[in-house]
Amino acid sequence: MAGGLSVAKESVADYGGRVTSFVVLSCMMAAMGGVLFGYDIGISGGVTAMDAFLRRFFPDIYRRMKGDTKISNYCKFDSQLLTLFTSSLYIAGLITSFSASFVTKIYGRKLCVLLSGAIFLAGSALGGAAQDIYMLILGRVLLGFGVGFANQVESQKPGLLSRRWMSYPETLRMRSTIFNGFLLLLLLSKAATNGCDDTVRPVVVSTWPFVEAVRAAWDAVERGTSAVDAVVEGCSACEELRCDGTVGPGGSPDENGETTIDALVMDGVTMEVGAVAAMRHVKDGIRAARLVMRHTEHTLLVGDKASAFALSMGLPGPSNLSSPESIAKWKKWKANRCQPNFWKSVTPPDSCGPYHPKGTENTCGEANLMSAIGLSPSHVGPHNHDTIAMAVIDKAGHIAVGTSTNGATFKIPGRVGDGPITGSGAYAIDEVGACGATGDGDIMMRFLPCYQVVESMRLGIEPKAAARDAISRIARKYPNFVGAVFAVNRRGIHAGACHGWTFQYSVRNSVSEDVEIFTIHP
Repeated sequence: MAGGLSVAKESVADYGGRVTSFVVLSCMMAAMGGVLFGYDIGISGGVTAMDAFLRRFFPDIYRRMKGDTKISNYCKFDSQLLTLFTSSLYIAGLITSFSASFVTKIYGRKLCVLLSGAIFLAGSALGGAAQDIYMLILGRVLLGFGVGFANQVESQKPGLLSRRWMSYPETLRMRSTIFNGFLLLLLLSKAATNGCDDTVRPVVVSTWPFVEAVRAAWDAVERGTSAVDAVVEGCSACEELRCDGTVGPGGSPDENGETTIDALVMDGVTMEVGAVAAMRHVKDGIRAARLVMRHTEHTLLVGDKASAFALSMGLPGPSNLSSPESIAKWKKWKANRCQPNFWKSVTPPDSCGPYHPKGTENTCGEANLMSAIGLSPSHVGPHNHDTIAMAVIDKAGHIAVGTSTNGATFKIPGRVGDGPITGSGAYAIDEVGACGATGDGDIMMRFLPCYQVVESMRLGIEPKAAARDAISRIARKYPNFVGAVFAVNRRGIHAGACHGWTFQYSVRNSVSEDVEIFTIHP
């Protein structure tokens, strides 16, 4: 794109040939303008240092860039979309410059300058609000139209312009002042943007004060382990420690006195998920979930078939997942006529079954039924349903989540909670953030609270407000439900929200010396 400035001979005397402060400022602004345009021309190389930009708009290139270091950069950046993004501004500017003088001759310089400015501002606004690559490219096309048009607009009758507005030297001075002001504001905005802290820092967040599990995950992160593997290390540590008796083997017996495992792992980069549910005889739930993700095209395996898969892939077993403590708890519950339990509208109500549907002679209306469901007391508490949900951001800025639990105590055999359900027990998107949940999974999975949290953060809502919103949606329908979520965005900012109990979650990052516990009140 060309631009130039010519001064008529009769106007030379007006300047006096002196080096003034205005001339110095103009030279500085011109030099900085050259730097800015030079950077823009080299944007194909510049984006290599913009991880957040690549993750958002060019995830395939980002994965190639962070992958095999032996691949040439020419191959890593082999993308027609990236080429289109880079060249769109200059192609649009070139095409526009061919017609600028012709349009100016017909409609006049003033209208055309205003029009080019409006197009440039529209392109800037569209680029700033871009949600996908095509909006970004369209914004750059508009920028090209505005810049190309403005640079090539030519006054057909400068004498007429001078007589109508001001003297020609004054016109030149006004144009220089406006241009200098524009570049100065551009530089200030660039400095302000660089001042914003968008650094991605490693972090581990977990439900409840499962300190040893968080430490295990953080140690993995410190060693340079991927987010997925760090999540597995953390949740696996909790399974081995039988955190609160509700994670791993030896806790939360079902109605038959047996312990089963639910687990999930999700990669926020690829959106791949592996999960197992109601898995028997295999204690390594989170490792089984990772095997599902890495070695099958499926998302969720359940029951005995999940156990058979895990054993065939080399996990230890089969083994009895019950413990003396879980058996003693189950026997005490049986002695109390199997109360409380998770049955409803059955007979006989105060026994260990077998149960049968209650008659319909006292059927309630829909409003009363919803009231009975929403206001029924919850059997879930912090010591019989403590799912571990964990989120990890690794050193590369990648995000993963995982869950592991042995489910609700005295659940009906075959029951699957929210832990292995994508978007309910946990959810992650690499360029946005992650969420983990715990509580009454039978209710929470109906609302997919973690999916809601992450999508709210995608829209720019801060983690605290996103978490509260997701919990409030459930509480409006089920005032007596018990549950909680934590939210963490890609910059490591975290928050929690709960209903029906006091919730605690654990955090370890590069700022803290050890795991920190945060307490959230309903």
